[in-house]
Amino acid sequence: MDIFKKYVETQFLLNIKGKNYKARLKPVFYKYFVDTCKEAIFDISAKTLVYLINECRQELIGNSAYDRYDYFNDILVKSQYQAYIMDRFPVLKSKIERAIIDRFSFSVDVQEHLNNDIEELRKKFRVLGECVKLTEMNSDRHQHGKTVLCLEFEQGKIIYKPRSLESDIIWNNLIDYLNKKSKVHLRGIHTLNCQTHGWQEFINATQCENTDEIKQVYKRIGALLNMAYLCGVTDIHMENLIIDRDMPYITDLETLFDYGKSGVTAIDQWILNYVLVTQMLPVLSGSKMVKKGCDMAAITGGAGGIKIKKEVIKNPYTDQMQFVYEEIQYKKVKNIARYKGQYVDPRDYTEEIKEGFSFQYSVVTFNIL
Repeated sequence: MDIFKKYVETQFLLNIKGKNYKARLKPVFYKYFVDTCKEAIFDISAKTLVYLINECRQELIGNSAYDRYDYFNDILVKSQYQAYIMDRFPVLKSKIERAIIDRFSFSVDVQEHLNNDIEELRKKFRVLGECVKLTEMNSDRHQHGKTVLCLEFEQGKIIYKPRSLESDIIWNNLIDYLNKKSKVHLRGIHTLNCQTHGWQEFINATQCENTDEIKQVYKRIGALLNMAYLCGVTDIHMENLIIDRDMPYITDLETLFDYGKSGVTAIDQWILNYVLVTQMLPVLSGSKMVKKGCDMAAITGGAGGIKIKKEVIKNPYTDQMQFVYEEIQYKKVKNIARYKGQYVDPRDYTEEIKEGFSFQYSVVTFNIL
């Protein structure tokens, strides 16, 4: 959405003036830096600007609500009004400055990590050519604006994670060990751990080719559920599970062996020892942002459709705009198996899930515990 586009571009240019940001980044990384900075400036400023346009509505010139918005938009880019906004809202100013610094530092880090690791990446993941595009995945920002990225090359894609992937290596080793003992074979995500950061293969969510693959994928999901439960993995909601034909993958293992590391009560400890804490199984619940009764679980989440409450701008491009909460349909579902273009209801395969869980539990109990 291009609301307040002129303001965003002006703020960006003012904040990078006199700095050599462009000279230090390759074109593809500079584009990512610019795009994410502008997105951040809008996100940080939007509510303040909506407040201001409503505050000064009576002073705006124009024959319609749209004309008055255009008039306000033109005023926003004038240097004296930019200075007025920053003086009146100093926290806004500091947040914008911090966001730009953080995104530049992160862009430089990713570029340097790619330059240092490129030969290993070509060998391990077989990416060819130059990096042509950076895309942010559905991941929160941590540690000064760092987030998970997908890097697209002239041939191939890889995932960049701004943290150690030691837990992923341990998980993959555990899968390899259990595969020698179990009839339910799993596959880990190919991973290159570089201590401060790491790289993983890009997993594409593709549909099952036949009904046997559907049954197989849910047996494997049952086995994954058992491993997650025994290894203390939590927060495996629907965005952290991807199904590629008959193989499921857990994409976020940051909580591996996280058995409640500090100050848990007796009830907390009981919950931590309960299989539902993995969040792979459905527990109908609601919050301010998620409609009550919605299922966000990794195994079943999205099967019945999910509506999430999201703040949106009502009456955009007018002087009557305001923020309201609306229910947004969650459409992109990668954690549910598909067959012939249709999503398969995982509830029809509970026996396969239980079979995979039980068998993997017996294998782990006999060989490890």
